[in-house]
Amino acid sequence: MRMTTMVAFLAGASGLAGCAQISLMTKAVEYMDISGELDDAEGVAVDMPEGGTADYDGVVGIGARYRDGGVMMLGDAALTADFDAATIDGRLDDFIVAELDGDVDIDEFLGNPIGAAFSFRTADGEIGVTGGSIAGTGFLADFEGTVTTDDNAYYAKGELYGDFLGANGQLIEARADAADMLLRRNGSGAEDVELYLAAEAD
Repeated sequence: MRMTTMVAFLAGASGLAGCAQISLMTKAVEYMDISGELDDAEGVAVDMPEGGTADYDGVVGIGARYRDGGVMMLGDAALTADFDAATIDGRLDDFIVAELDGDVDIDEFLGNPIGAAFSFRTADGEIGVTGGSIAGTGFLADFEGTVTTDDNAYYAKGELYGDFLGANGQLIEARADAADMLLRRNGSGAEDVELYLAAEAD
């Protein structure tokens, strides 16, 4: 399940006053645009490239809940597929992090996010996507890295499951959840975590 509802909300959260919020809004709008193209491509036969390489740019969203709050992260996704070698790798970086205050009940937030308080943070670091292999119209890759804000360090590691969609494999969607990944905040594991990536060829 895509995090479309949460991303749509973040696109308009808190009036978006400030550089971090504006950057997050830009990423959220791009995410929604590519997700719409992916919706249109579902059920359509995929025409995979017979060779060569393709660069894909898009947005990655990571959401998690902790006992004392939660986090939603939006970052840039840049992947390169080598169809001759059947490999794919890249990076996830330039994250904007929306952190929920510790006294926010996550279940209540998901039901009524308007009442929640966010702290919007720019972040350093990146998550590398490595060892990816393409099979048919799908791919599997590893990811690992650390994203840090002023207050927290988020260490992510896991397996990314993805698919090519559209004419000539122009679109990518990929995902991971608690069964496939971990997201540690200052060493503490998340109770629930989800990653979704949407990208399109340059």
